[in-house]
Amino acid sequence: RQDDLDLIITLSREARNDNLLQTRDIFSTDLAFTVHESHPLFGTTVITAENLKHQRILISAEGTKGSSSFINLLQTYYHITEEQFLFLGSMDELLSYLASGSGIAVLSGQKRFSRNHYRQFPLKDVSEIITAAWFYNNHNPARTFLLDEITKSGAKNQPE
Repeated sequence: RQDDLDLIITLSREARNDNLLQTRDIFSTDLAFTVHESHPLFGTTVITAENLKHQRILISAEGTKGSSSFINLLQTYYHITEEQFLFLGSMDELLSYLASGSGIAVLSGQKRFSRNHYRQFPLKDVSEIITAAWFYNNHNPARTFLLDEITKSGAKNQPE
């Protein structure tokens, strides 16, 4: 907050509501329930509210998936109870739990989680937006160039 960064890339929806920041949505990414091969749901064909009933849902305090609106979405559509959520301090901690088969995480649909030891189950019509943010009085011309390049790259790499 000391105006010493030219640009941040964030998943935080809060940046859009900050009056000192200007923002630009770069691209969105679909979200998916993600399980490790050692998890009992790895072999299932679909994730439903019924097969989530007694599962631990891993949530990182970092990023938007720890937000109350996202938690409410999971509770509404998948009937997940408060007791099922395990809030972890970092993404590293979440990935450790996930790799041990100790729960299900909601992560962006990424190639690294769709092969080998992990399986992803897309959440229908749910995505998160990757946003760039900068202080309103930052007029660095390199920012515009960088954002244009990131936007082009993100559009090319979106799954079809």
